[in-house]
Amino acid sequence: MTIRAISERLAVSWEAARQWTHRPKTGFPAAIGYERNERLWLWADVREWAINQGRWDPLVDLPTRRVLTAAARRIKVDVITMPASDWQADGLCKEYPDVDFFPERVKDAQPAREVCDRCLVQKECKAFALADAATRGVWGGFSFPEERDAARETQ
Repeated sequence: MTIRAISERLAVSWEAARQWTHRPKTGFPAAIGYERNERLWLWADVREWAINQGRWDPLVDLPTRRVLTAAARRIKVDVITMPASDWQADGLCKEYPDVDFFPERVKDAQPAREVCDRCLVQKECKAFALADAATRGVWGGFSFPEERDAARETQ
């Protein structure tokens, strides 16, 4: 996963994730390789580091982390907290922690879309994402921001 993916999964700003990965004193795990001139890390290593550092709570569900990520990007802070909306508690995505809802490419979003297709709050999720210009990832079966314009035209 890239720095951007780390920031989205941990609900921190891109700059905070970049600083962790570039400062040896943070104890951040070593990169496993490169793709398109970007360093890559294993999610399992990053997750373990984040839990040990108190920077990520595995008990916080994925919809809540998505809200935190979007908010962190908008206001450019390291870590924030905010309550989840009522519909987010019913999101099927929280039952699939291994599915990547923040894929690097739209073509890699199919597993997340399949989860969304079975979700009871898909409509609310999609509406929430369309209302927020900073949204990234798969929400309500759509990949944002790539498909945002197409979705707005059909509403």
